[in-house]
Amino acid sequence: MRYESKQINRMKYLLLLPILLVSNCLPAQMLWSNTYQISENFSNDQRGLVILDNGEIVVGGFYNTGTSSATRTSFLLSAELATGDSIDFANCTSISLCDERNDILVMARNQENDIFTAGTQIFGASDYLARINGPNDLSVNWIINNFSPENVHSIFYIESVSDGMIIIGRFSNVDYFVIKFNDAGEQMWSTRLSPSSPSNVLKVATLPNDNIAIYYQSGNFPNNLNFLALLDAAGNIQYNLLTEKTIFALGATNDNKIIALQKDDIFSDGPYELVTYDENTATTVLSDSCNVNFPREIFINQNDEIFIVDDVDITDDDQLKILKLSSTGDSLWSETYGETGFDYTYYESEFVDDQTIVFMGASRNNITSQNPKILLMAVDVSNLPTSNNNFTTNEDRFLIYPNPGRNEIKIVTNNPEIGQGFYRIYNLDGRLVQEAPFYSQETIDIRHLVYGVYSIELFNQSKEKIGVEKLISVN
Repeated sequence: MRYESKQINRMKYLLLLPILLVSNCLPAQMLWSNTYQISENFSNDQRGLVILDNGEIVVGGFYNTGTSSATRTSFLLSAELATGDSIDFANCTSISLCDERNDILVMARNQENDIFTAGTQIFGASDYLARINGPNDLSVNWIINNFSPENVHSIFYIESVSDGMIIIGRFSNVDYFVIKFNDAGEQMWSTRLSPSSPSNVLKVATLPNDNIAIYYQSGNFPNNLNFLALLDAAGNIQYNLLTEKTIFALGATNDNKIIALQKDDIFSDGPYELVTYDENTATTVLSDSCNVNFPREIFINQNDEIFIVDDVDITDDDQLKILKLSSTGDSLWSETYGETGFDYTYYESEFVDDQTIVFMGASRNNITSQNPKILLMAVDVSNLPTSNNNFTTNEDRFLIYPNPGRNEIKIVTNNPEIGQGFYRIYNLDGRLVQEAPFYSQETIDIRHLVYGVYSIELFNQSKEKIGVEKLISVN
């Protein structure tokens, strides 16, 4: 296997103070964007993304190792969350999950940072479920084949819950299943969803209370039916709702409501609706005209603000769009990312610590039509004046750019009346590591700060605390 990394954009920031003082809206900041080539001879097919507690991104997938698609090799690629740089060649490695065909189709992690993968053992045979030790071992701990009395035809999703893992798929007799395992691989419970002529499970969302929302279709297009099912943490079906709409993205609010982007059908010209479903199937329309192209994912932060990951086509280039909405569905901002001449295909995304969205997909050159490379991209959506998460309750606000930062950062406030103040930087142990005056806009040298997480407290000249921000140093 050959591994290669090319950084195409790292931490490009623009700080425009006049705009900040006038507007309540600042676009999200691209932190970095990297591409990785796993194999020069065959197209890579990456299918899973997890982010571990140590700040490590792990991508899993497979690529063909011969002329036949029946001969495949699984791989795991490891990169740093702060920079996107590869950690080590040893962590971009082939792993043997079964005797013949190796397909990693879906991935998830548990609370102990063990990685769970599922895929196809050999074409036409039952799928496998494996646990891989993490974060620094990456050895296969156990594999379960035929883990049900009936053959498993497909595994669509793996979802992490507080005390185990949920897998969702379909048996060979076309029944859908939801099975919960503990970390030792023991089956805790199993539930069936049995519509007539099922077609596919399309979207899954885990609620904060460990309930599972599942959107799936039954029947053949264009006469298929849409269902939204809610299972509680014990696997009991709370409801299995026949919906009139096609759901394109599914998420969960902090108060355990299901949030969905939906419209009449795939080919309708009508606008998308942003709605919530509660535990009693009651529906609330947040926005009946949500301006998206092909939504992929919905994330909710602790302030109940909504982030929508959208896949858009701009002059024959597929690019990424992020939209931010208030908790009531009002548009706050949108930003598009991509490079002219390249098609970006987005497979997975993760929301990290309420501040960063990490995307994994593929990047293909439209001119040379070369084999796609793995694309990893990180966008900071936290340092925005529209987010109360970044500021104290008064009107005094401050921002840090770039964050994560290397060598130098800038602190800026939107209140010119603050005048001279001072800042303090603390490490995670609460020890003061830096203190200096502040004059409404300040460039700070942080070259002496080692890699890690810090907090910055800003004070006005009366020694009143303005607020606290988290800083990540990548030195």
